[in-house]
Amino acid sequence: MSRLATSGSATSANWVRAGALLALLSALAACSGKGVAGKCPDLPACGGDPSGVWQVQSECQFDVPKAPVSTGSIASAYTTPQTPALASPPPIPTNSGDWCSGLVYYAPSAADGGTIGGIQFYPAPLDFLKGTVTFTPGADAASQLYQFTIQVATTPQLTHFTPTCLQAYGANPTCDELTYGLAHQSLPNYQNVACSTASDQGCDCTYDLGDTTGDSGSWRVEGNTIYTFNNPSGNPPQAMDFCVNGNTMTLSGKDGSHLNGSAGVRSMVLTKCDASGCGSDAGS
Repeated sequence: MSRLATSGSATSANWVRAGALLALLSALAACSGKGVAGKCPDLPACGGDPSGVWQVQSECQFDVPKAPVSTGSIASAYTTPQTPALASPPPIPTNSGDWCSGLVYYAPSAADGGTIGGIQFYPAPLDFLKGTVTFTPGADAASQLYQFTIQVATTPQLTHFTPTCLQAYGANPTCDELTYGLAHQSLPNYQNVACSTASDQGCDCTYDLGDTTGDSGSWRVEGNTIYTFNNPSGNPPQAMDFCVNGNTMTLSGKDGSHLNGSAGVRSMVLTKCDASGCGSDAGS
């Protein structure tokens, strides 16, 4: 969860820098369409007043699958020419993805003896469960703040570790030892890890992946578009088309983009919460 900016001067400076980028985005939008949004339809962009607390009633997700990185040899035309030498030339390098999910399992003789030094599971896109969006009005950029709070469903996952992955750092752990090591890592979104022996004598590890995420910062409206700026990160503004019709608001990533930087989420339909709260939990 991002922390809200506490310095008005820093926020103002960020918005000054962002202003030039917003102008460029507006110019580009004038000659571009919605882009590819997969199964998610275009939603109306009529503008209005987005101020208040809104509960997400439904959303549309569409994620573009990422092609695996090739493990083939790099063509010689793309390698840097080397100075001639008497020694035999090195083998042509290959490029490959991290099929080991960043697993670092130290051998018992290492400083961290027989423990996991690192793991980076692939964060698969997850199905939306529930959430709220808040747009707080303010007199200036420093006090006009937004807050996204989104919970995604717990989903079973599977990762395979080949014997090469397990033994890369000199260890040869059993799948039970790998289970123990992963379960004692600081991985709050990865629960119920269990590894079993695979057909290649590596390990198949299953686990549940779930998350509650959020985003916060400052916001402003230009026409039918809301621009949100995550102040601590300094990342470029995120743009979303919106339409307020009574107590209903729609949000969609501008030009078919992901909504507010959330992987796979393209659009949302929200209902405004009243003084008594947002009522029962809602979701897709």
